[in-house]
Amino acid sequence: MTERRLTISTLRQPRTSHLASGSRPDLLVPYLRMRGRWLEELGFARGGRVRVVAERGRLVIEPLEVASDA
Repeated sequence: MTERRLTISTLRQPRTSHLASGSRPDLLVPYLRMRGRWLEELGFARGGRVRVVAERGRLVIEPLEVASDA
């Protein structure tokens, strides 16, 4: 088992609305970015799709298929 400690960042996401864009501030949402060769070593190929199972306080990420190199 490989353990990584990551930081949850903040991403500014524009609100989509039929109202004037300047009338509502952007949303701030949690953002998690993972990258590195360690992902490929664990079976997460570039261009591959993943399945994410989310529970309160827990994420499980699994590759769906083996993708060819992108």
